[in-house]
Amino acid sequence: MALIKAYILKGVIPKKDLLRQINCIPVDCKDIENCRQCEKADSFGGTPTMHFEIPPVLTDFGGEGIEYIGSPDMLNSFTVYTSPTAMGYHKYRRRSASKPYVYVSSAINENGMIDCYVFNAPFLKRISVIAVFKDERMLEKFGCSCDEETENTSFLNAEIKDRLTKKKIYYYR
Repeated sequence: MALIKAYILKGVIPKKDLLRQINCIPVDCKDIENCRQCEKADSFGGTPTMHFEIPPVLTDFGGEGIEYIGSPDMLNSFTVYTSPTAMGYHKYRRRSASKPYVYVSSAINENGMIDCYVFNAPFLKRISVIAVFKDERMLEKFGCSCDEETENTSFLNAEIKDRLTKKKIYYYR
């Protein structure tokens, strides 16, 4: 995986060949504080926020691992924040303060997934994500993935075939 990250950084592997799409992620409400002790004490109400989970995303090369988060019909793209400080400044924007935005936490939760919180979208039931995921085997949990075949890495397949063919030709010379 480290080798793939290095090649993506150098521009050798096109990012579009590694993107995967999940179309029907259910959205629920969850406390954004994630405080289990507060839930037991029940003295602190918390802030229920719209929430969904995705598999860990490859964000090692500058947060460009997420291509799209938005409505399932691909018409409304949400602003994505990976920093809580940057997310806090969203309310001070002049033009898009009331538009939906998503905070993607970098910490992995108890399910092995990443928590994402949606703001300014009160009637949302499902959400779509297009991203470069660290482990594509985790996408099987979301049975409704748009990519029916998992071998969409056309650039990688072509490169592997070329190298194996060259090795075979050199061997039989």
